[in-house]
Amino acid sequence: MINTDADALIRNLAQEREQLRRSATPLLNTECQHHYSSHQIIWQNEGVCLRAFIPERPRHKRPLVLCYALVNRPWILDLAPGSSLIEALVTQGFSVYLIDWGQPERCQRFRGLEHYVDQIMHACIQAAASHSASHRVNLAGICQGGVFSLCYAAIHPELVNRLVTLVTPVDFHAADFTLSQLYRGVDIQQLVSAYGNIPGPLVTQVFSGLQPMRLGQLKHLTTAPRLVEKPDSVAQYMLMERWLNDCPDLAGRALQQFVELFFQHNRLLDGKFDSGNFKVDMSRLAAPVLNIYGKHDHLVPPNASRALEQICKRGHYQSLEIGAGHIGTLMGNKALKSVPAAIQDWLQEAD
Repeated sequence: MINTDADALIRNLAQEREQLRRSATPLLNTECQHHYSSHQIIWQNEGVCLRAFIPERPRHKRPLVLCYALVNRPWILDLAPGSSLIEALVTQGFSVYLIDWGQPERCQRFRGLEHYVDQIMHACIQAAASHSASHRVNLAGICQGGVFSLCYAAIHPELVNRLVTLVTPVDFHAADFTLSQLYRGVDIQQLVSAYGNIPGPLVTQVFSGLQPMRLGQLKHLTTAPRLVEKPDSVAQYMLMERWLNDCPDLAGRALQQFVELFFQHNRLLDGKFDSGNFKVDMSRLAAPVLNIYGKHDHLVPPNASRALEQICKRGHYQSLEIGAGHIGTLMGNKALKSVPAAIQDWLQEAD
């Protein structure tokens, strides 16, 4: 029952306002600048770079290459000490290489998926293999980067030893895949014609619009008490907000191909598809796959991710469900207790 007592409502509003005021003080006084943990850049071209996080005593002979999405910045994987998937993997002795896609220039708006997957990604993987003196790599793809990684492993099966996909969509027509339903209603060709590269702020609005109350006013109201009670969490909250609102622009042609192939026509499940010079035959996927997804993921629902088993060879597929949402599956407390260990167990089998 809704309390309609005017005096009670006034008191509640006053309490909410006071909590917001008290939480605003530490937010305004906290510097918010992300810094990667210790690493070196070993390759760069056209605004893309490959970051190498090398442990003092590597315990695995093959490098682990992380491929993030073109959307958002990949530093969510190395947010802060104690909240970093990369830190946890390095602690386990993995030599970790992170593909940082950077920000596309306007002149790159005609670059397609073949450029990103079969040229830039290929160059990064070759650089990681050379740097670690290995002939093959282990590959981990996150979200859209997981789709890229599946395609790459099918195009170059000789270079990928084992594959890990995290929060990766495969069945883009799953009934509860809201983001896909949204993209299916967009005239992507007209949008790309109008903008060239799609502006990052527009992408941010799309993601926020999936759950406007939960990701808007309600989030701020529920976060305020936590920030007051746990001031140590302020810096991480600020970093997360900075990351959420720092989407890079998206190369126009690559986005159009991705939307048409996968969101609109669900071609990944078909197993064989092409768009211009981007040609993929998933029957060539030879690497065993560990598929990690979030039980409460609202961006890539579990059904969309679990469909990966349909295109993997028999006996070459395992899955792990994490009781978290999209980002929580990558760097939440539950994830950091189980995901790095699961990745280590999976990759150790073939070391």
